[in-house]
Amino acid sequence: MSAAKRALSIGCALVGLAFGCREDALTQIVVVVDSDWDGFSRIEIEIDGFQRSQAVKAESRDGRLDLPRRVALVHAGGPLGPIAVTAHGHVSGLEKPALSEPRTKVFFERGKTSMLKIDLLFECIGHCREACLAGPICVDSNDERATALSPWEGDVDGIDVVYSVGRGDVIDSGADGAIVPMPREDGGLGEGGREPSDAGDAHDGTLVTTDADAMPPTDGFTYTPSNFDPGAAQIQDAARTDVLLDCGVSTFDSSSLAFDEWCGAEPAAVMITQTGGTSAVVLVMETLTIAAGSTLELRGDHPIILAVFDHATIDGVVDASARASTNGPGAGRECAQGAGSDGPGASSNTGAGGGSGGGFASDGGNGGRGGDAADGSSAAPAVIGGSVNGSADLQLLRGGCPGGLGGDGAAGGGGGGAVQISVARSLQINGAINAGGGGGGSGVTARDGGGGGGSGGAIVLEAAMLATGDAMVITANGGAGGAGQPSTAATSGAGEDGQPSIAAASGGAPPSTAGGGGNGSALGIAAEPGQGGGTGSFYGYGAGGGGGGLGRVRIRGADGCTPPGVLSPAPSVECAQCGSCAPAPGPDCQAFVHAGRTYHSCTDALDWDEARVACEAANLKLVRIDDDAENTAVANAIGEDSWIGASDVDTEDAWRWTDGTAFWSGAADGAAVGGHFSAWYDGQPDNVYGPLITADCGAILLDATWGDRACSIWHPYVCEE
Repeated sequence: MSAAKRALSIGCALVGLAFGCREDALTQIVVVVDSDWDGFSRIEIEIDGFQRSQAVKAESRDGRLDLPRRVALVHAGGPLGPIAVTAHGHVSGLEKPALSEPRTKVFFERGKTSMLKIDLLFECIGHCREACLAGPICVDSNDERATALSPWEGDVDGIDVVYSVGRGDVIDSGADGAIVPMPREDGGLGEGGREPSDAGDAHDGTLVTTDADAMPPTDGFTYTPSNFDPGAAQIQDAARTDVLLDCGVSTFDSSSLAFDEWCGAEPAAVMITQTGGTSAVVLVMETLTIAAGSTLELRGDHPIILAVFDHATIDGVVDASARASTNGPGAGRECAQGAGSDGPGASSNTGAGGGSGGGFASDGGNGGRGGDAADGSSAAPAVIGGSVNGSADLQLLRGGCPGGLGGDGAAGGGGGGAVQISVARSLQINGAINAGGGGGGSGVTARDGGGGGGSGGAIVLEAAMLATGDAMVITANGGAGGAGQPSTAATSGAGEDGQPSIAAASGGAPPSTAGGGGNGSALGIAAEPGQGGGTGSFYGYGAGGGGGGLGRVRIRGADGCTPPGVLSPAPSVECAQCGSCAPAPGPDCQAFVHAGRTYHSCTDALDWDEARVACEAANLKLVRIDDDAENTAVANAIGEDSWIGASDVDTEDAWRWTDGTAFWSGAADGAAVGGHFSAWYDGQPDNVYGPLITADCGAILLDATWGDRACSIWHPYVCEE
């Protein structure tokens, strides 16, 4: 008999069930965790309630995190409850669970095998403070609707884990999708434990079918996306497919609606007219995955919207940038004064002027002035760079503006393109998205001026949940200007295209004394003007083109409010559901802002030290109150007496904030220290809480005064940045 089967036999004898065991009088609850969403990277099932534990590891199926997952909680003696079961859904790139579903008063039914179904519903993310049911309906975690048990009709061979619950145990799916129970302190599997070994012992992947209709699928956007209507008939009628790009460079042209070198299924391409009259192409798909090492290259005359009705993962590159004088998709439209101006041509005595850079979110650089002849003849004035234009919120999706031609014909750089990625559920980005402007061309014949750089384009990223990684690169920088020519047709440098980094594109370098191109714009760097042409014996030389201005980036998401990685320019960031971009200590915390700082009023009751730890775990601190305005703001935000960061735990009557700052000395007749603020209620602090308990921790009361309380009692609490 194998070790696994010996363990199986022992397990049946001791607890009455393991895979393949049958016991009519078994007392157990089968916890089934399912979801309407496949964007969770890890599921944890937290069990609280019993004294001894055993665990079984279930291997992943095909390396994926498949749902539903099942855990059989076996009653191994003692009370029938209550037990608490909490399912946590995690998403890659987010430190805390994206969704937690608690069930706090669950009871075994003696001699019965029952099922507790917990659905991790996507629409419940950011919606409910406790349990959430389909609808979504928010209920208490011990509500009978949340804790209702139903008969288990599945095959026990399809159960992932058999588990005799122990207080505080956590079962973690692990990075590879396997359920991995946390080990006991003694390192064992627990009495009756079992090792997965023989193929005959492994679960067969049977799915639960008894309640297939309990959770209708969610189809569509839970927020209003920008620039298109996902409910429009032409988009709803479009076939939606799963798009996977993992074969190098795949291209879509918005002019011809043609796909080139595409991997697998192509999305439906729908032409729409945006409010304001500018057309755009919507690529409609169910899911989108761009693998690391692969690129989606976007071209054409129209801006492009990737409309993803489920989830998207971008580990590769989305490229909507201009290439030299070729515009990115949707660039050069409605630019008006944003387009760069052409440099004047050469005359008998003067060199040609440089073209100016295109503008969008910032101005383009001026074109350089053509060089004068040695006799002092006057050259034409420099041309002014393109100015700021368009909408800062990118509600009309369009690309950037091109640079002007260099005097006598050097090409101007193209404007960066416009790309919008709108995802109904989660958008995870670890790769790069670039909408940089093109670099201006250099002069060709003697004394030509260089072309101006194109401005960066437009990037809109929006999702119900946005998860970003440190490797993410989002850029819409300006292209650089090209160099002018000297008296002969020498080799002058073209300007660089906008860089996929925070570095500015470099202007073209001239030979001899012609003018160099101006650098493009980047994060915190303005577009440079082109250099003037030098002076020759009989005539002046060509000038350089100006650099292109910045594009725009707009980010909307429920999470990921302060995205990591490289972003240039600085994005406009909106938190669609979270209410505040500061991390919350827990699901029972409501953010509020005072004097530019974010606070969290948390209603889950903890003792003072637990509250301090909860704040610090979110990189916050129990609130320190320094003036009457702040005190009023905090008092207005609470619903009952709440902990603040004041205590005299270390030294009686020496009150300090958690950062160590002393603010009060003495009891009720004491005095403020160093002029610090306090708002003690009359007769407080008096070091008394009941007849025998000392009071060493501070709380703010509903009337905005403070009282000292026993640190061990439970109160809501307030954290701050």
